Amino acid sequence: MFEKKRSSKIPILLIAILTLVGGFYMGKILEKEDRGTPVTKTVQAEEEKKIEVKAINKKDEVLVDKGAVIKITTKYNKCEHVETTENPVSKDVIGLSELEFKEYMKKKYSKFKLLSFNSKEINLLKEIDSYCDKHYEIGEDNGYIVIYKYDEKGNKNVVEKTEFSISALPSIDQEQIKSGLILNSLEELNERLEDFGS
Repeated sequence: MFEKKRSSKIPILLIAILTLVGGFYMGKILEKEDRGTPVTKTVQAEEEKKIEVKAINKKDEVLVDKGAVIKITTKYNKCEHVETTENPVSKDVIGLSELEFKEYMKKKYSKFKLLSFNSKEINLLKEIDSYCDKHYEIGEDNGYIVIYKYDEKGNKNVVEKTEFSISALPSIDQEQIKSGLILNSLEELNERLEDFGS
């Protein structure tokens, strides 16, 4: 009889302990929710702090102003001429930091070098291993004189294929034409063609 009483008290005691422990944990969970710090809210708060830190850091950086300009300097290595153009920045550049602009350059200005960056002006350099659009070239094609003109990208384009054979010219002129005779202006080109014709 003594054993029966003892065995009936153990399950009651276990149920009481489990109820107490479960109640304690439920109380803790409800307490966290009352404070407004459940796990999802904690993650959101951490993300908001990261955004705030980025905003604070960006305030310390130099950012492109609305009225800023981009100056593009193009250097033609063969003639050593330099041309500069200036344009207002596009809308997608406004508000960028220098680091962000360098990332933007990879897509938009991949062949350019960044010379300087400030809130009012961005200076870029592009080097072209050719001649600028002020130059002409007298060349040869199948024994005849061909006139080329360079464009702003440094490409050589045919202007005219003449009926004038280079074989009628002195050997010095023939060699110059075969290797490409570069001229600095239309006037210089016309003078040289007149010399060949006389």
